Amino acid sequence: MKRILLVEDDRLARFALKDLLERNGFEVLEAADGPAALRLYRPGAFLAVITDLKMPGMNGIELLENLRNQDPHAAVIVITAYGTIETAVEAIRKGAFDYVTKPFEAAEILHRLCRVRELARLREENRRLRDQVAPPCGLHGMVGKSRAMESLFALIRTIADSQATVLIQGESGTGKEMAARAIHALSPRGRGPFVAVSCAALPETLLESELFGYEKHAFTGALRPKPGRFELAQNGTLFLDEIDDVPLTVQVKLLRAIQERQIERLGGTTPISLDVRILAATKRDLTERVREGKFREDLYYRLAVVPVRIPPLRERKEDIPLLVQHFLEKFSLRDTRPAPRLSAEAVEMLEAYDWPGNVRELENLVERLVLLCGESVCGADCLKAHLRNLGLAEPAEGNMIFDLPDEGLNLQARLDFLERRYIEASLKKCGGNKSKAAELLGLKRSTLGDRIAKLGIRTAQEG
Repeated sequence: MKRILLVEDDRLARFALKDLLERNGFEVLEAADGPAALRLYRPGAFLAVITDLKMPGMNGIELLENLRNQDPHAAVIVITAYGTIETAVEAIRKGAFDYVTKPFEAAEILHRLCRVRELARLREENRRLRDQVAPPCGLHGMVGKSRAMESLFALIRTIADSQATVLIQGESGTGKEMAARAIHALSPRGRGPFVAVSCAALPETLLESELFGYEKHAFTGALRPKPGRFELAQNGTLFLDEIDDVPLTVQVKLLRAIQERQIERLGGTTPISLDVRILAATKRDLTERVREGKFREDLYYRLAVVPVRIPPLRERKEDIPLLVQHFLEKFSLRDTRPAPRLSAEAVEMLEAYDWPGNVRELENLVERLVLLCGESVCGADCLKAHLRNLGLAEPAEGNMIFDLPDEGLNLQARLDFLERRYIEASLKKCGGNKSKAAELLGLKRSTLGDRIAKLGIRTAQEG
């Protein structure tokens, strides 16, 4: 690519520099001021931007900041007749690739453009090498070769370059955050921050301060100002996980932030402009939540500009062998111990199960096998033993069933075990909030409290 965006308010100077660049093989687009340049600029469309420093309205430093907010990879060369050290330091600090001082020789500007081109070549080579070492059947940590996953990967690649808000829908354990991270990594914001917030894990008052931040003395205990997650995600991506759990009072402020691209901290009056892409995820049908009056319809439409559905594992069982191998290698490398190989019969058992916990449930089982199998090959009998310990057994009529050993079992102990596991998992998922955990389990809060006391479950936080 040899296209240059030239920004210079002096028509004669712009013509002279354009002529120099074109004689050296560059294609040049011209802009007489900063706003015109911003209208022309598209991430990835230019090798470099060359801009004068002193221009009416928006100066070169302000243009530089706007370009870098829009595209963290933008290579901006600043030209100034005011070649003080302070100006140069400010330009470099704001992200300029380099600067030249008027009057300059042709070789100076051409040399800097050669360096920009070399950097672009190295960046492309880097990207190619990353693609080569990436999993052959996956995308940024997501693994699969089924038709459902190939369609998902294609959609993620298509939408990554846009600034559109994305709503990721899928059951628990399907990999919604991994999809969000893939969208971020493939986007022009990929070098910016990725800030994830679990909306279900925070009570209403804490969620609001976490998202929007607060000023000093905004409430008791606010001894110093604190930026919220929106501010921390500037020039990057904010991922709002479990958006369906956001209270209606916070939904109002969230809608305003998305619509107006600005927020105010709690206790503050100064609007803070945002340059943040919003990705949200839900495990529930938000249209149903809208009908129930638990989710704002206008916010739903703002979030669901691009809906992305993550298929449950039961809809892509052909990916199970690939996922098993991926997790075997992952935990073997982490724990520096040999991973067992699963026999064909053992893999068939795994493919017969419906995996209500999806990929996360499969990952947990494989981690257990790496730690406890103790054999080079994990066959059907070995796998059955581990499944039985988890309350599951071999397939029957196309699915897993609860197993009844020949010697019998203590049913109450097994039921208490399973109940304890589900309660602990729901409390962990909800950050210790008992009200939210009770809702997840379809229980009254008082009933959940009784079960926690009976089973002796220790909680880290009162909900």
